[in-house]
Amino acid sequence: MRGRLCLASGIALTLALAACDDPGKGTGSSHETIRAEAGCDMQGLGKPLRLTVVFIDARTLQRTADATEFAAKNAAMRDLILSIADPGRIQSSGVTAFRESVSIAVVPADGSPGQLVFVGCPPGLSATELAEAKSKSSAVGEFFTGDAQSKLDAQAELFTRQLIGALTAAGDRAGGGAPGGAIAASTFLTGVRSSQALLDAKDRALRLILISDFSPLSGSGGFAEGVAAGQAAGGRFGLAEVDVVAPAGKAVVHKDFLRGWFLAQGANLVSAGAGRVAVATPVPRRLWRFEGSAAYPGRNEPIAIRIGDDGAGKLAGAWLTLRGTPDRATPMTGTITCIGADRCTVQSDDGGFAQAWNPAPSAKADFKSEWPFGGMRSFAFDLASDRLTGKVSDDSVYIGPDTNKNSIAITAVAKR
Repeated sequence: MRGRLCLASGIALTLALAACDDPGKGTGSSHETIRAEAGCDMQGLGKPLRLTVVFIDARTLQRTADATEFAAKNAAMRDLILSIADPGRIQSSGVTAFRESVSIAVVPADGSPGQLVFVGCPPGLSATELAEAKSKSSAVGEFFTGDAQSKLDAQAELFTRQLIGALTAAGDRAGGGAPGGAIAASTFLTGVRSSQALLDAKDRALRLILISDFSPLSGSGGFAEGVAAGQAAGGRFGLAEVDVVAPAGKAVVHKDFLRGWFLAQGANLVSAGAGRVAVATPVPRRLWRFEGSAAYPGRNEPIAIRIGDDGAGKLAGAWLTLRGTPDRATPMTGTITCIGADRCTVQSDDGGFAQAWNPAPSAKADFKSEWPFGGMRSFAFDLASDRLTGKVSDDSVYIGPDTNKNSIAITAVAKR
């Protein structure tokens, strides 16, 4: 039964490695931010257009004074952070891209903003990039098996030492006792929301990895209650994707509430798991931003669209936002096929698109006029230079009185 709705390119032949940082620098007092940024700008290689910010709840750490003590008392946390950012581990895990910007902050137990302990980019080349570089000529192959490869390995080793140094600094900020109260009043979430300076991704997409134990907190309802609480909180998460990680061995709770809480504030809860980041998502290599309108029945609704291309045919960091008070943003998953620098076709997959606003999106599809696009599941766009055209649609609905109309036209122009 149908429902009615009224509504980048190849690798350069040479690679100039940035000079390795002085190992004696960036390992000062526990209240300094350690910076390992040599891998952020490696000549001849593109930059992943995503900023990852890791927020660690101070209450998930045991207070320590040095790296040895941290490894002994916070072994699971050390392994978790290394799985996110260590150059030797991300090659196989895919959790983070080489040269992606990663920041780590500790959120105090009182809910004040996160305290930055580390900023850096894991140096290196992905397996695909390395294979492409070596295929250019035998000289390039020799380059990567000779002195340059040795320098790259040394740079990666230094990065890992600095990362571990930052964790030692984090150990000095640990503590605060067990949390209490309702999830809606979580001091950890308050601290994350108030860390606006760390959430400014500028011209990149944003990913948040939130490490906290929510299991002692009482429930505040499900998805709908999460949306209401998120609207009341009034945070701005900049179209981020969010991974919630409970400490190893702890229960993963309040997922429905958190999904609504983040969605209402412009963020998408991608995964929630214990001890590790549960999902490796595509990282944008190119980003486009558009502003335009959606041809709702009887009126045009202002919209904003962000399209991201991971360089391998998948959308990355893509969103469609209905402008209003408040804005209602919906993440987009699907494919992107380009035949030129700015001539691309974008197509949805089976991710459900606006069913993101359904309290039970994994159940049978439902459609409500108050949801963005009524919950329509499909989109298709053509991107040509500075213009985007297309539609949002669903075969299970019709628009207004016309039973043959099942789509809403989209037109937008590039935002300068």
